[in-house]
Amino acid sequence: MSGPFYVDAEAAESFGRRLLVVHGLPEKDAATVSRCLVLADLRGVDTHGLQTLPHYLERVRRGLVNPRPNLKVERVTPMVGSLDGQNAFSFVVATKAMAEAIDTARKFGVAIVSARRSGLVARRLLLRPGCHRYRFPIARRASLFGALPNLSNGHFRSSRRGCSGDNRA
Repeated sequence: MSGPFYVDAEAAESFGRRLLVVHGLPEKDAATVSRCLVLADLRGVDTHGLQTLPHYLERVRRGLVNPRPNLKVERVTPMVGSLDGQNAFSFVVATKAMAEAIDTARKFGVAIVSARRSGLVARRLLLRPGCHRYRFPIARRASLFGALPNLSNGHFRSSRRGCSGDNRA
């Protein structure tokens, strides 16, 4: 079949989630990644949507993305935390960081949680295509403001020419 075809968003999420689970992601993390990809599609940013899933799954198979990170926020100060993303999907890392920031901000009024080593083109995935439309409302529903500055682990490097791809041997 050539050309685009359309499916129900819920069916697309379910399809993506099942593929991610088969590739070793826990159900909750698979649901987060799949939801973010479908949200990008729904916003019309197909280049960052479900069509990227085969590429992401290949990165999991090659060991470049950790499908089962043990994400724990290290307390730097009572209001500041640091999260080692362990080369997991940036969708999962940022969601964990946002949840921790919300919990901390509820206690202290403000919080910062930094995240490092999130596995995929974090800046583009988090700030452009639609997953911020998933995470920011989490903060908004908690009557808080959320921001997600994030650095990729270097597997991709942005440049004016676009992403240069995997820099690991």
